[in-house]
Amino acid sequence: MAQYSGLSRAQLTFDYLHTNSTTHEFLFGALAELVDNARDAAATKIHVYTVPKKEVRGGYLLCFLDDGEGMDPGEAASVIQFGKSSKRAVDSQMIGQYGNGLKSGSMRIGKDFILFTKKRNTKSIVFLSRTFHQEEKIDEVIVPLPSWDMDSNRPIAKSAKQQEKYLTEIDIITKYSPFKSEKEIHEQFDKIDGESGTLVIIYHMMLLDNGEPELDVTTNSVDILMANVDKDDDSVPPEKRSFRAYTAVLYIEPRMKIYINGSKVCTRRLASCLYKPKMYKYSSNRFKTRSEKEAAKAYHEAQMAEEKARDAESKARDLQNKVGPVAPKDQRVALRQAQAQAEMLRNDADIKKEVAETKKRSLKEPKVLNFVFGMNIEKRKLDGMFIYNCSRLIRMYECVGPQTEGGVNCSGVLGFVDVPYLVLEPTHNKQNFADAKEYRHLLRAMGDYLVQYWKDVGIAQQGVTKFWENFGYLSPNWKDDPSEDPKFKRKRAMQLPLTIQCDQCLKWRTLPFSASNINKEFPETWNCNMNPDTQRNRCSAAEVKQNIPQGFLKKESRTAEEKSQKLLDDISRKTKELEKLQKPPTRAPTKPPTKRTSSAASAEESESEEEVPQKKRRASTTAASPKVPVSDKEEEEEEEMEVTQNGVPENGTPENGVDADSEDIGKKVEAKIDGTWYSGEVVATNSKGAGPVRWKVKFDKYPRDKYDKWYGMGSADLRIPPVTPASGGRITETALAPVSPGRPPQVVSPAPSASSVRSEESVPEASSTTKPDAVSSYAQTQQNYEAISAGYRTCLRYFLPPSWIMDKERISQMSIEDLGNFPLDDFFDHYERGLRKLVSNFQTQANENQREADNAKAKLSNVRKLISKLLKSINEDIDIDPEADGDEVDMLLEECVRQATQE
Repeated sequence: MAQYSGLSRAQLTFDYLHTNSTTHEFLFGALAELVDNARDAAATKIHVYTVPKKEVRGGYLLCFLDDGEGMDPGEAASVIQFGKSSKRAVDSQMIGQYGNGLKSGSMRIGKDFILFTKKRNTKSIVFLSRTFHQEEKIDEVIVPLPSWDMDSNRPIAKSAKQQEKYLTEIDIITKYSPFKSEKEIHEQFDKIDGESGTLVIIYHMMLLDNGEPELDVTTNSVDILMANVDKDDDSVPPEKRSFRAYTAVLYIEPRMKIYINGSKVCTRRLASCLYKPKMYKYSSNRFKTRSEKEAAKAYHEAQMAEEKARDAESKARDLQNKVGPVAPKDQRVALRQAQAQAEMLRNDADIKKEVAETKKRSLKEPKVLNFVFGMNIEKRKLDGMFIYNCSRLIRMYECVGPQTEGGVNCSGVLGFVDVPYLVLEPTHNKQNFADAKEYRHLLRAMGDYLVQYWKDVGIAQQGVTKFWENFGYLSPNWKDDPSEDPKFKRKRAMQLPLTIQCDQCLKWRTLPFSASNINKEFPETWNCNMNPDTQRNRCSAAEVKQNIPQGFLKKESRTAEEKSQKLLDDISRKTKELEKLQKPPTRAPTKPPTKRTSSAASAEESESEEEVPQKKRRASTTAASPKVPVSDKEEEEEEEMEVTQNGVPENGTPENGVDADSEDIGKKVEAKIDGTWYSGEVVATNSKGAGPVRWKVKFDKYPRDKYDKWYGMGSADLRIPPVTPASGGRITETALAPVSPGRPPQVVSPAPSASSVRSEESVPEASSTTKPDAVSSYAQTQQNYEAISAGYRTCLRYFLPPSWIMDKERISQMSIEDLGNFPLDDFFDHYERGLRKLVSNFQTQANENQREADNAKAKLSNVRKLISKLLKSINEDIDIDPEADGDEVDMLLEECVRQATQE
């Protein structure tokens, strides 16, 4: 670095101290930053207290004193380096990761702070004062860092330059801090018990617009309150108004004693505060952002290490080539050192390469989280999710699923989850998560599992109102507190385990239920030897973990028949959508005529619409004749006709008179009779009638000669024979015929209508191109076929019976034609036989279990009879029937044992 001493450096300006502090929107979150530092320093306790001081703004000093590991002078110096943290690691359980919490948190609370710390026979000060910078008009950040030897109280300053620096630092501290002499400074170190620990003092507090401090330390002598929150506002949770309530749930597994103004905080484990808790394991591959960043970082580090190793190996080889067998000793020593350095760097590169590969493989592994839900029967108005990161609270009372909609559905349910750093990265102020998209995905997943929990506890089945009334919620107002009637208080207390933390070993103990414990104030120094449970009344006894029942997210299961019916419904729905796509849109009467071809335009110029004769067009008419323009009114009538033609019965006579001059007569069509398609032509129609249009078709060849039949336009049993472009015709629009079970959808032409007949005749024979709308309709049809076929294959694979004639892979490769010929009846018959066999096996096993239970019951009855006879023979005064039932014998035995014990 010496060669760069003359270059310019980026400097941290004084204004950044204020900018950095504004990221803490939630003031208690800023206080929690200093509590987090104590926890990360392995502190067993932290005292948060205030000291009245009229000379400073706000009138008091806010102090944070812990018994953690403390800092030596070198570690204390790293505190002023913004962004540097020795705790940053992917698998670290420490909360701090950014090296910014102390600075941003303290600067949000007050204007200045001074830190006292002890470690390894040294004690140091870190002094960061905005008042000093403003008074001295200094733009860059200057932080005095004096250090002393703990035994002699002498400053650690060997050279004259260091002595001068020390004196300057002491002058700044005594001038701008609350402590005006070195004696007062050293008295602060005496407050740190033991050989290590840290004391942070914040002063010149931030004020509200009315001139009062933001933190109220006078209303409650053992708490710190938000001064700008109305204490009577029930909509604000206690954790957002009281620092004592907030620190009680700050950690998911509290292992540090927290004192506020000398009074111990009764920390809570949320899992022990819930009625009917349930845990759900959630696995997902969606949380990749953090993993991808860490994998990319590991890959980059592995590359750098590989380059260093190759460079060192190259230097070692070059040196080896230069050093001969009789080289001087110093050259041989240099060679061995170069080879050792190359070997060390190679090992480091191999390790980092393996780490990078491991992190790359972990990208494909799903992340597993534990969702815990339970009913908050103590305060039902307080519900929502608590989101922790590395055991530290980030978000609280986040409503998910039905809770966001209001109402009583899922209301009163509290839930929590601990998200590791590798899954979601918190923002540097620890009040939200950096990746908002993945966080929203987490909330959606918790909403799904919340719905499952609501089903599992069965509150809706027994009645929501009745459920809450059982615990004393008698008011119709949801936000009202429960009744304080003793019977309801006892009922609520019986349903929640009473857990308390030992003041010595910090283990959690669950006390047996006792009515005397209701509303009982336990001493702050409660320890294990006060536990009435004889198995857990000593600190050496293991802590019993809470056994939370596990639940499972259940997907809706349907029978094979329901699955098949759903598939048919989907096919029918797709069919209707396809028919809508095939129909040209109905045009308004006032819409101008659409643009026509040049031949049609010339015809319109030569004669008006009224002069166009209504001629009878037959199939024998040449296809190359010029297209006669059709007026908008006629097209509109045809479109309206198409709308009304659906649903016409297949057989029967027309409701109106036959139109002998209809242009549809003579058209070649195909019709399906008894599953077979036959050719014919239209011989009669009622197109001029008021009812739906129908055609009478006479067939060319049929077992019953000259069989003719009436068809409703729109029937799936009627189509125009498809004509390909190669034959001089066009690709006709297609439709789906109704699908029967076990048979694929058939591609057929749509039912002929007046418009479809005209369009067929009006296309010149020489045209061999496909109309764009027909092509797009055809492509859409194919997409629908593929979608339906894919769903069909999925159902078949899902219900595939054991030992079926084909496997899942073969089903996945089946074409539409293969699916049409699939033996569906035999498939479900085979599936049903398998289910019956399975049920039969279960029934057989159940019968065997029942027989074993009956045998055991009979043996027990015989033993009881023998015992009664034995008792009768020993003592004739015993009044018992040798054939007495089991309950009577059991009661007699209990009485005998009790008498024997008393004797």
